[in-house]
Parts: sequence; structure tokens; C-alpha cells
Amino acid sequence: MAKKQEIYNWITAAGAISFIPIILVSGAIVGYLVGGYLEKKFALPAFVLPLSVGIGTVASMFEVARIINFISKLDNKK
Repeated sequence: MAKKQEIYNWITAAGAISFIPIILVSGAIVGYLVGGYLEKKFALPAFVLPLSVGIGTVASMFEVARIINFISKLDNKK
């Protein structure tokens, strides 16, 4: 029975790891889209776009840290 749980943990970890690149890219893309929209809609200064991309990237890094923490907890359940 322990073998099934070990396989389940491995598949769960592989699935979580496979989302890391998607999360990193999507944070920057959403920041770019939101920053571009805010600049055009409200005529904001040019620093809003890089600022929003940076905020999106930092948010995605925090999410990656949460995923890594989740994976390490799976490994410790053995």
C-alpha cells in the first residue's frame, strides 16, 4: 500500500512542477497587459508598465515558492 502512496506523491509533485514555467511567464504577461491598459486608459506615466510587470513577476515568484513548499511537504510525508 505504501507503494501506491509513493507513486501518487510522485505524480502530484510532477504535476505541480510542470506548472512552474507557466506561472512564471503568465505573471509577467498579465503585468504587461494590465500596465499597458492602465497607461492607455488613464494616461499614466511610462513607469507604470515596468512597475506592473515587476509586480506580476514578483507575485508569480511567490506562487512558485508556495508550490515548492507544497512539494517539500509531500516529500516529508514518507
